Amino acid sequence: MKKTPHLRIILDMDSLESPVHGEQEGSAYNGHYGFIAIGMEFFLEYRTKQFF
Repeated sequence: MKKTPHLRIILDMDSLESPVHGEQEGSAYNGHYGFIAIGMEFFLEYRTKQFF
């Protein structure tokens, strides 16, 4: 049986805290960092060819 390449997609989820000034929509106090911040989530995508 011949091996064929399979495409593998890896999603890496991460978050980022960005300090804001004033009353920006979606911001909240972050007790860990001690300032008002807005939390952002983003995904990184990696495509690899794997042989099985």
